[in-house]
Amino acid sequence: MAQDIQQQIDQLHTLVEELQRGKVGPRGPAGDISSATHNAAEATRKELADALAKIDVVASDLRKLVADASAEFRGVMAEARTAKSEIQERIKSSEQRFRTFIQDEVGAVVLNVLKEYYVLDEECRVLDSQQRPRS
Repeated sequence: MAQDIQQQIDQLHTLVEELQRGKVGPRGPAGDISSATHNAAEATRKELADALAKIDVVASDLRKLVADASAEFRGVMAEARTAKSEIQERIKSSEQRFRTFIQDEVGAVVLNVLKEYYVLDEECRVLDSQQRPRS
């Protein structure tokens, strides 16, 4: 039993010496890390390229949406300008018809007044003073 304990102590001393020399586990000491840094850099470049490709797709889609929205907006604005012109024309036409109507109505009232005062006969001819009835 003492011999087993001594063997275990010797194995522990050997393991401690190996650990102090840099030998870790069955693979041996750590090697050059340039390969690991190169692999990490390549993986990072790949991830960055993938992310940039996704951003490019999103940016392209966004550009298309903006172009479509701009084209639609231009179309709506053209329709609005056309509608505005049509409304302005209708307003002008309505104003002219209203003026004509008022002039006709005022003219008819004036003619009726002139007929009532015997300035005009029924056919709108001017009556001279001898043709007018006396009151």
